[in-house]
Amino acid sequence: MYHRNIFDTVKLRVTKLDHNLYDLIWPNVKKLPSEPSLRLALEEDFPLGIMVPDLYAYKVFEEFLNPIIKEYNYIDVNHDFSLRKGVQFFQEGIDEIDLHLDPLGTLVVTGKLECSRNIKDFDLPKSLALSELEIVERIITNILLNAKTARALYPNASEDEIRENGSGDYYTMNEVLEQPSEAKVILASSGLLIPLWNIPESDRLHGSHWPYGRGVFVNNSHNLAIYVNVLDHIRIITCTDAQSSAGNVGLIYTRLSRVMQVIQENLDFVFDEKLGCLSSRPTFLGCGLHFSLTLKCPNLLKEPDKLRSLCTARGLTYNKHTNAAEVFKISNRVTVGVTELQCFEDFTTAVSNILQLEKDMTMSNSLHIAALFLSIFKKRKSASYEINKL
Repeated sequence: MYHRNIFDTVKLRVTKLDHNLYDLIWPNVKKLPSEPSLRLALEEDFPLGIMVPDLYAYKVFEEFLNPIIKEYNYIDVNHDFSLRKGVQFFQEGIDEIDLHLDPLGTLVVTGKLECSRNIKDFDLPKSLALSELEIVERIITNILLNAKTARALYPNASEDEIRENGSGDYYTMNEVLEQPSEAKVILASSGLLIPLWNIPESDRLHGSHWPYGRGVFVNNSHNLAIYVNVLDHIRIITCTDAQSSAGNVGLIYTRLSRVMQVIQENLDFVFDEKLGCLSSRPTFLGCGLHFSLTLKCPNLLKEPDKLRSLCTARGLTYNKHTNAAEVFKISNRVTVGVTELQCFEDFTTAVSNILQLEKDMTMSNSLHIAALFLSIFKKRKSASYEINKL
């Protein structure tokens, strides 16, 4: 996709904060850790192998980045980005979506939704001074720990319950990284733990002040976490609650959206008219939503190449990094040029089609087996009739 002249054009450029091309492609060219879990986490967190060190890079290295962003979002590289629509989580007058993709709980194993945002007039956490990290952390935590956020998370709770229980707890990153760590146990057991990259050379990702000025908010139900100043200023992750409700994507979308609406009332985010909301990870541009479902579809997995093509045709990423033979992960790719609501609708429509195909294949197999049994039964009945005749 790239020509030598593009590389030659951008290779000597530096951003306003003195970051160069190597700072962008570092996750792709660094020596990968030998531990399989770290390698997998790196691939999932940075699927393009690119980490944007500061938001000026989207302009300084646009000849390099734009074709990658377009290809990932299925945009013709010869066409310009369309103007980004404003933020829209719900249709007007609606603040809840009820959509369960797998009511019987047989096909969806886990469900997860993530969203990233960065506050206007602040650099990315990597480049913030100590005092700025403190300011951003204080601004965000004041919003998350107030009564309005609690009402958004628990709309059915009484005012007395809101006053008594609040919205959740905030843990500093030191509390998360210490050994042993109560916070880390809560996050890991709830499926809310993200790669923290507390490894050698982590300053390339986090800057020189890591882990100071960072932390994570966890709601009382332990089904939503909001990381503060970890790569992006705000990184929200929420999971479906139980295996029987693992396919209830409407629930996690509504939960995240309500919290985002409260945050948006208090903060302005960095926004580009073509790329939408900007992030340190190019795969979180635009609406910044990333859905991820683990599915159990044994019939479709009998032909993994066809399944991969099926996912690609529907704008999904297929990932088989799991030891379970009948389980795989899918996630959305298109985030640029769509609203949050459109991203949700496109993803759930695509997943519904795949799950219906698995059900149809299961039904076809069941009918085939039933036909075999019927055939055997008829043969036995016929044989018994012939014997009786004798």
